[in-house]
Amino acid sequence: MIYDYYMKRRPLLWEMLKFLRRRELAFVRVYDGKTSRHLNVIKMSYFLNILKRFYNTNKPIYHTFASIEWVKKFRGKERIWLKKEWIRYGWDLVLDIDSEGEDVEERLKLSHKKARKIVNFLVKNGIAFYVHFSGSKGFHIYIPWWYLRKNGWEADDYGKYNREIAKFIWENTGVKTDISTLSRQRDLIRVPYSIHPKTGLMCYPLTLEQFRKFDISMADPEEIDDIAEKNKKVLVEGNSNILAKDKVIGNGATNI
Repeated sequence: MIYDYYMKRRPLLWEMLKFLRRRELAFVRVYDGKTSRHLNVIKMSYFLNILKRFYNTNKPIYHTFASIEWVKKFRGKERIWLKKEWIRYGWDLVLDIDSEGEDVEERLKLSHKKARKIVNFLVKNGIAFYVHFSGSKGFHIYIPWWYLRKNGWEADDYGKYNREIAKFIWENTGVKTDISTLSRQRDLIRVPYSIHPKTGLMCYPLTLEQFRKFDISMADPEEIDDIAEKNKKVLVEGNSNILAKDKVIGNGATNI
């Protein structure tokens, strides 16, 4: 059972829960798209109950997604009823790097080549980010909400910063990404360490070194063991203000 796999690997569950505590959780069934959404995933006991319901199969039949939106779920000790009130911190900017084609290996090589151009640009310019293998045919590059807040972007700027910053990155790397992840505030992205139901591979957070040497065997669930030390390095740190709101919006997206 998928549930048993995770129960034997509790560190994976804690990493998943850490990612979800300020987000919405959604399970989307593969064969008909039926969706079950959960707003207040905060405690491990509640998270385990949900997983037991959706992961109690030999093979995953649900995509496991989280919102790109970060919300405040408590005001002091009082829990906020999220169906009625949303207190937003902000949204991660997620660049979805993908490639088309019938040959899976070649498609992944193309995706890695495109993602590498963006990663090199972000590293060179001191921009903080995370990079995850999607579990299928590409990579997700996250610029976290807190980095954008430090650069002057507020939660209400979502409709501006997602498109303007993406355009800025495109113009400096020549790489366009899937715009669908940049168009909706309540959009979803795959939960790290969840297993992709179509490939059986894990959505796997990568250190910068792992990304540069990426091999698909890294995302084999049976090969994933000790993640504690690795997870200390998955954030690629950066402190530049190159994405400052006044620079990107005020001057337009231009090459640097």
